[in-house]
Amino acid sequence: MGFILSLCLMFSTLSILVEAKENDVITLLTKPTIKSVTRKLLVDQKPIFDKSGRSDLLFDQAATGYYGFYPCMEGSGRICDNFNVLYDANVDSAVWWGGYWNGTPTPPYYFWIEIYPDSIGFNQPQQNPIYTETISYYNETNLGGYYLYEAVIPPFIAVTGETYWIQFMATLIFPPQWGNNGSWPGNTPGWGDGQECFFKSVGYPLWTPATTVWGDPVETSFQIYGTSVGVAEEPGKTKTFIFGLSQNVPNPVREGKTTIPYSTTREVSVTLKIYDSTGRLVKTLIERQNESAGLKTVYWDCKDKNHHPVPAGVYFYKLATEDRTVTKKLVVVK
Repeated sequence: MGFILSLCLMFSTLSILVEAKENDVITLLTKPTIKSVTRKLLVDQKPIFDKSGRSDLLFDQAATGYYGFYPCMEGSGRICDNFNVLYDANVDSAVWWGGYWNGTPTPPYYFWIEIYPDSIGFNQPQQNPIYTETISYYNETNLGGYYLYEAVIPPFIAVTGETYWIQFMATLIFPPQWGNNGSWPGNTPGWGDGQECFFKSVGYPLWTPATTVWGDPVETSFQIYGTSVGVAEEPGKTKTFIFGLSQNVPNPVREGKTTIPYSTTREVSVTLKIYDSTGRLVKTLIERQNESAGLKTVYWDCKDKNHHPVPAGVYFYKLATEDRTVTKKLVVVK
């Protein structure tokens, strides 16, 4: 095993020496024929790592296709993307997408998963992780040129209102090289929540915005699963939810449709309204009396109250109850 690890480090070092900054991204221009597909993961399916009934889907930035891989291999580079939760949760499993180049695909020996806190006020990861784990047992599914990975992970408590940054890094013998599946606004309507990734390597020793490295605000593809930590020990009691409004997905909105997750703490009257940049009411999405507590999702088709498509621009959506309000921004592009 020591010999294998020595080879891993030696080839990783070689990859560093020959790595050029402009070649950090490997863009895949054509989609190959799918030769072997074991199973595609859909949001309403149970991940194969949890056949007895999966945890709640806490954050969803799923892959929407086959676009490009961004290097994330031990000794070579790492890339992290943000996530948040709508209620205090015990993160217990994850799904991510990635792929190989520069050699025959060989499954990694294991993955490193690291979680970083947000640098308050700067909207970027801090330099040191608060969670570091190696994952030796995972499922890898070939989707035809790119791969889906699923794993149960050691628990991590995520707190509502906080932003976290997560990275999935492979350990394998070079070649091949491995990278996270990534996308950017110009190539897919499924681009994530609008917050670009950050990259770190020998050439970039500190977390650096994707736009600085590659010229595109890249986002990676992953999902986070877990359960509420507000479950009471006494029988018959239910989850304690936190009042919150999440970022719409996708953002920017390119296909004329988006979803907005939110949660409430108790049975309460709720409104969710869309406003344009001048403050004019565009559409009321929700106006309910005595809505039960819990995590909800509402759909907006990017049309106004008269059923006309809204023009491109900046919009605001506001969740309000009798005593609380929260507002977030979204962007519609044509």
